[in-house]
Amino acid sequence: MFLPLIFNMFFKIIEFRENPHLHFFVSSMEDKFFKYWETIPLVHGLAALLDPSQGQVAFDIFFDYYAKFLGKNVDDQKKSIMHSLQELFDLCANEQSTPSKQPKPEERSTQQGKMGALGFYQNFKRQKFKGKSVTRLNSNEIQVYLSQYFETPENFDVLEWWKVNSQLYHILATIARDILPVQTSSVASESAFSMCGRIIGDQRTNLNADTLGMLTCLQDWFAAEKKNRTAGVIDEFESSSSDEDEEYSKYILINRDVI
Repeated sequence: MFLPLIFNMFFKIIEFRENPHLHFFVSSMEDKFFKYWETIPLVHGLAALLDPSQGQVAFDIFFDYYAKFLGKNVDDQKKSIMHSLQELFDLCANEQSTPSKQPKPEERSTQQGKMGALGFYQNFKRQKFKGKSVTRLNSNEIQVYLSQYFETPENFDVLEWWKVNSQLYHILATIARDILPVQTSSVASESAFSMCGRIIGDQRTNLNADTLGMLTCLQDWFAAEKKNRTAGVIDEFESSSSDEDEEYSKYILINRDVI
């Protein structure tokens, strides 16, 4: 998911920025990386914590390297993400009357595997987790979940995992189902529309979803029709130019002796 990919980008930038042939390009990429990822979006942080293949240990590892890479303190970002998770948990706990079941201390995932090309990320997690003792007495569901280490296969299905373990982590499973299926993005919907020339103004935001969808489709159809007409004119022009070139070539061949 998100954090391992960014983690991998750290090492790629560090690896190639000293290369004399690639330094100029990598330096430019590094500047853009700082610009866009100086602050980790909240939804990405929550998704990382709710991914059993990452969890608290990988989360801490990521932010340790992230702080070194940026050269700044990122503790506030970590605290904000953890605080938001606790707030979501409290909100869901208040809405749900069914108490969640706590897993027994010996219960662990028995799945074995690695995270594909990012297996090194799993190794960091495994090394940091060794010797880590956790007291589960009087721990809430978040503490119990984050204190465990889960080996996950390469084709790990995170949503299926939460479905299977929903009885163990009843409230967290509810949060995970809301957070993880969403296509996470740091780009506002207004910006996505603007890139296509569709500015959402005050009037258009008052339209219902069906009407706005129809208008968007109509705009696409009109644009496609205009594009086809333009392509037809260009093809006709190129065909005409080709015919003129052919006639000119024939004229040259016929009159070459005169010329």
